[in-house]
Formats: sequence, structure tokens, C-alpha cells
Amino acid sequence: MKTDEIQVVPFADNYQADVTELMDTIEREFAEPISHSNPATKKMSELANLPTEKYWVAVADGKAIGTVGLSMISNRTIVLKRMFMSAAFRGKGIANLLLNVLLAWAEEHNMKAIYLGTMSQFKAAHQFYERSGFERVERDELPKDFPVNPVDSLFYHKSLE
Repeated sequence: MKTDEIQVVPFADNYQADVTELMDTIEREFAEPISHSNPATKKMSELANLPTEKYWVAVADGKAIGTVGLSMISNRTIVLKRMFMSAAFRGKGIANLLLNVLLAWAEEHNMKAIYLGTMSQFKAAHQFYERSGFERVERDELPKDFPVNPVDSLFYHKSLE
């Protein structure tokens, strides 16, 4: 499937079942549990309408195959969240499409920085973030209001100014 056949659209409740299936599949791919396994983790449908949250899905043939989101924190800063891609669609440029939608939103809303946390097992994601201009930072370099997920051990920053 070519990237021009993929749509990136704002998350809507009708995609929640696809997103849950995607997360369950990714959960089984890796040795360490990801946050989705925590019953306290909210579904995207519970977060998407909050004024500080934005989520998008990559859709192929009517099915959500990838996700990306953000949380706004202080000082025109956002936290990249829930960047996930179905294994069958990795390496095809779709993650770039998702990230570009988020970056366009950030530019339109005059954001000055993006931070993210990720797990050590997501090696391909680390490479993707670094190729996309993110730089690794230490946990003590994160903004004070950065919502640290207990499963994350690596952190990244990208300046938008």
C-alpha cells in the first residue's frame, strides 16, 4: 500500500476498536508490557475530547493502522503520545505522515518544543525519532509538568523554534 492511499484523520470514537486491537497486537510483540496493559490507562476515546489532548489515526481501507497524539503542557510545549504503527505497515512512510500532521498542528498553534518518553525495547522507534530531528535527553531535563509514564526509560526533545 502506498502512502497516498493512507489518510491521516482526527481520532473519532468509531476507530476505538481498531486502536484497541492495534495496541493489543503491539503488546504481544514485545517482551516488556506497554502502558496499554495497565487497566488505569485511558482509552483514546476517553482522552480525545479533552482540550489539552489531540489524536490522529492513519487509516487504510477504513481501518486505523497507526496512531499519534499529543498533550499540551506549559510554555507552548507538547508531549508526543501514543505513536504506534501496525507491524504490517511499518517502514512504508506512514509514521512520517502521522508525525507531519502533528508537527503541522504544532506549527499552526505556535508550539515551541516537543518531548516524548519511550521504552528501551522500541529500537526502531528510537531510530525514527532521531531521524526526525529528536535528540535524547535525560529524565531530569524534562519539563516539570511532563507526564512521565512509569514504563518509559528514554526521553527525547525536539525544538520547534
